[in-house]
Formats: sequence, C-alpha cells, structure tokens
Amino acid sequence: MLGPLTLRAGVYVFTAITEGYMTVAPKSLSGDCGIDLIVSIFNLSRGQGADGAQSVAQVDNDCNLLFEIGNTNETWALNIVSSSNLTAQSFTTGFVTNSIEMGLQPVLGPLTLTDGVYIFTATTDGFMRVSPQSLSGDCGLDLSVSIFNLSSGEASQGAQSVVEVERDCDVLLEIGNTREYWQLEINKLS
Repeated sequence: MLGPLTLRAGVYVFTAITEGYMTVAPKSLSGDCGIDLIVSIFNLSRGQGADGAQSVAQVDNDCNLLFEIGNTNETWALNIVSSSNLTAQSFTTGFVTNSIEMGLQPVLGPLTLTDGVYIFTATTDGFMRVSPQSLSGDCGLDLSVSIFNLSSGEASQGAQSVVEVERDCDVLLEIGNTREYWQLEINKLS
C-alpha cells in the first residue's frame, strides 16, 4: 500500500516504473475523487513499465486515498505529478514523437493547440490508444474522446484521424494499450 495521500481537484500524471508486472489500484478513504480513480490506474505486463508507463487521471474533488500496489515482485516506483507543474509545449509546423523517445506508454504534453484542423497520424504494428485530456479550456468535441483505439496491424502503414480544435487549449495525450514501437505525428492544416 502507498498512502494515505490527499489529492486536490485537478489533472494528474501517474508514472509507474518497473521491469516486471504491476497493478496500481486506488482505494478511496474519504471524498469522491471521481470516475478516473475508481478502477486500476495500471495493469502492466512485464516490460511495459521499464521506461516509465504513464496514465492521466482527472480528480474531480479533493479526496484521500490509498494506492494498492500488487502483482509485482520487482523493484518499482510510482510518481504522481499535478498537471499544474508541467510546462506546455507549442508547435507551429508539426509535432512528431515515438516510443523510443518517450517510452511505450507515455503521457505527451501538455501540448498547446490553437483552433483549427489537425491531422493525427499513428503508426504501429501493434495495438495503440491515444486519449486526450483537456487542461485549459474546452478543446471541442473531437478532443473529448479517444483519437485512436487501434487493433494490431491496423496502423502498420499509418492510421489517420482528422481532429478539429474548436478553441485554443492545452491538452495531454495518453498513449496506452501498446507493447510495440509506435510513432505519432500531428500536423495543423488550418
């Protein structure tokens, strides 16, 4: 068990580091943290957390909780950072990153996106999910749901999604459900 910890309302990035398997399940002590902290934050297979697997959680209300660390017999670490302590990155022409630079399951950003239309291109031979979490402002409907939820082989040649950002905003992108090399490219059209 880790805790008890008090989390204030806001968005948090959790980083689990281990060579082996690991589960991290929140257990509420008081207050209602919100839906993101009802189920396990991590359920890692061997190697998925070797370079630091990350997950995003929105805490709706101040709360106290424990984190049950399980299914591991390897050394592990769990880091929790408030998004208010992260610096936003902006880009004008394009943004490209991959699992070699960022790890298998990172949280990218915060990225500053200005209103307009973007093409997101994901390339991987395996599974991959890309889920946005708005930090400032309402980005619009396209960034309120997963951008990609790919099955194995669907993006071997690259899968694309058109995303309209309705208002300037800062966003985190959670990369998950992946065990293979991936690349993500974001280009603004207008």
